[in-house]
Amino acid sequence: MRTPIRIMQAELKEVSDLERELAWKEQRLKDIKENLLVLLREGVPIEPGRFDARLATRVGRPVPWKQLFVERLGQFQADMLKRQFKTHVYFEVEVVEHAVPPLWQAGAGETGAQS
Repeated sequence: MRTPIRIMQAELKEVSDLERELAWKEQRLKDIKENLLVLLREGVPIEPGRFDARLATRVGRPVPWKQLFVERLGQFQADMLKRQFKTHVYFEVEVVEHAVPPLWQAGAGETGAQS
């Protein structure tokens, strides 16, 4: 006789708990990045340390023309039309972690007798 395989309540509970935790963390991450975006755009300085932040920019244009336009009238005409429309610049916050310098460079490994 075979024992039936079951999906355990503990696994379902863990999935439910992780989904709730991820949703909360994703919202928190979004809120922090929005705050950093505003501060970085205003030129607020960053405290020196292990982490740094910068704005990654992405430029996009509304695309009112299709490939058919390029095929019929040519790339030059398409480029001329594209230049007539305003570009949109999108910013995204990137946080970069720098390597930690070795402890011996800062003198942290020295004892009182050595100095």
